[in-house]
Amino acid sequence: MKNTLWKKFLVVILSLAIPLSGLTGGLFKALAAETEMGYEQLFEGDNIIDVYVTISDEDWASILESPLDKDYKSTAVTINGITIENVGFSTKGNSTLSSVAAMEDSDRYSFRLKFDKFVKGQTYLGLDMLAMNNNYTDPSYLREYLHYEALYELDAPAPLTVFVNLYINGALYGFYTGVENEKTSFIERLFGEDDDYVLYDTDKGADLVYKENDDYSSYELDKGSDDDNAKLKNLISVLNDMPYGEKGDIESVLDVDSALKYIAANGVLGNYDSYNGSMKQNYKLYAGSDGVFYVIPWDYNMSFGGFGGNGEALYSVSIEAPVYGTTMEASPLINNLLAVPEYYEKYLGYVYQLVDYLEGIEDRIMELADLIRPYVNEDPTKFYTMEQFEEQLTLSDSFSSATGGGGMGDGQEGFEAGEMPDGFNPGDRQQGQPGEMPEGINPGEMPDGLEPGDRQQGGEMPDGFEQGDSPKGMGGGGMGGSGSLMTFAVNRLNNLKTQMSSTSDLSSWAADDVNRAINLGLVPSTLKSNYTKAITRAEFCALAVTLYETLTGEGITERVMFDDTSDVNVQKMGGLGVVSGVGDNKFAPDETITREQAALILSNLMKAMGNPLDASVPVFDDNDSISSWAVSAVGDVQGSGIMSGVGNNMFSPNTNYTREQSIVTLLRIYER
Repeated sequence: MKNTLWKKFLVVILSLAIPLSGLTGGLFKALAAETEMGYEQLFEGDNIIDVYVTISDEDWASILESPLDKDYKSTAVTINGITIENVGFSTKGNSTLSSVAAMEDSDRYSFRLKFDKFVKGQTYLGLDMLAMNNNYTDPSYLREYLHYEALYELDAPAPLTVFVNLYINGALYGFYTGVENEKTSFIERLFGEDDDYVLYDTDKGADLVYKENDDYSSYELDKGSDDDNAKLKNLISVLNDMPYGEKGDIESVLDVDSALKYIAANGVLGNYDSYNGSMKQNYKLYAGSDGVFYVIPWDYNMSFGGFGGNGEALYSVSIEAPVYGTTMEASPLINNLLAVPEYYEKYLGYVYQLVDYLEGIEDRIMELADLIRPYVNEDPTKFYTMEQFEEQLTLSDSFSSATGGGGMGDGQEGFEAGEMPDGFNPGDRQQGQPGEMPEGINPGEMPDGLEPGDRQQGGEMPDGFEQGDSPKGMGGGGMGGSGSLMTFAVNRLNNLKTQMSSTSDLSSWAADDVNRAINLGLVPSTLKSNYTKAITRAEFCALAVTLYETLTGEGITERVMFDDTSDVNVQKMGGLGVVSGVGDNKFAPDETITREQAALILSNLMKAMGNPLDASVPVFDDNDSISSWAVSAVGDVQGSGIMSGVGNNMFSPNTNYTREQSIVTLLRIYER
């Protein structure tokens, strides 16, 4: 978890010297951009950088007097010993900016550096804009950083992050979260150069619902040209015209994977100041010259339960309806996509990847807290006390509802970790009933007395307190019910694991073995459902890698690359010679596996582990139906008791192999 996937992926790929001809789409473009840019070094690992801004007293006073104007002032900026003159510096934000501007006790605004504001083409090692976010409503300083880190695990098109000590005119001003702003350098890093792209920002109410003659004022064209918002309107029209449960023409206007990753991360990590919540905001839409939009994630200071109120409802939101404070019907991006079985399966895969990320969340939170604690302690403008910071790291029995500053005050009785809402059968998609919510979750309702985006007003200032200092114990920048970061993360993980652990579709003959394999850690999260479904080639590789590394205690370092997949489990099994391609350097990861193919892979796997099966001859009545290349492998797995027939002494070599059959046979290898 320390070396997140996206931040390290490009470097790893380059070190393996993959032929560029084997890369396509966004991955190729990202690699090409990596060879030209150097600013990524700022964001590598868990980095803390010092940013020095030198600004005239007059311009600084102007910013503080009129923060809502967001006027750029010319400054000199030094980062890692590199000084750049004439850099644009301004406040940033919307509701957060307004909230801080209304405070009498703080000038702790979020800021942005626009390196090319006054000098065309000027960048910092290729970076044209850096946002520095003030962690308003987040006493832990970690919510945004962790959410982006989880998105990197999905290989989502997300900005890079770094911790920042911000200095103004030589004096430490605050400890911030630096975020690669979604401007030209970000676009080129992920998508390559394109002179005909558009980028839309979103404000409250960007619900992607088609409305006749609507001006779509919640969408702001940030970059590019789109006459009368034609591309945006086409996206919204096609999305809303999808026949329920069918793709329609959506793939001609939307990169569905980017949307599913965004949706899954918001739901799993409890980020409802987003499209998944009542505000329908905080995402961006990028489309290149081909007109296909990507959903770009943005703004996560209220993730991990920071927006909402009822703790139980927040961390028990269902996988199948990942919305809070709204309905599925009011969220066509979620409702229409998840109604398509293929998309829902992909979405579940992303959910399971995020659950794997959360498995180590307690240690990760503490690791990062130990890293930043000294800097938080020295932060002269922090909204919260150190006691409130430490409370965020504590696992509490209760989940606070609207505790000022996120402190763990007297709250609602704790929800039993892992308990499911009444009437909800985890893992089952309620086809034909879009938007139906489990009992106990009331879509559209906000916590009593809480208005979205409103700041909870604090009390009077202590005697002798100076503006800009942190009012100790007052919880400036109050939160709407986040409570403890640790409490939400752990309870959410336990609830999700319960939702995912349903074995209701298991065949009776396989139930005991599958459950035993799960308890032994042999089943990846992505395969803990739909057990009677035919297993794919990539999924079988995931099972095989887990078994190999569990039994041997060693990671697989060998890799074979294929043109049609970047799945590391496929690469590992190819590296060991357990699997091979289907021709033209392709693997066909999503094709299903037949029983005779499974037999060959299992036989090869035993050889790779240094324990080849004894040679045997198959004795099935349908031996003549077994392909010549699979005969010996079928005999080996039959003779060893790893695989048997399907009844009536038949092997049925060309029948699809299922997930539960695959798990059971790999368990037999484990228990040999």
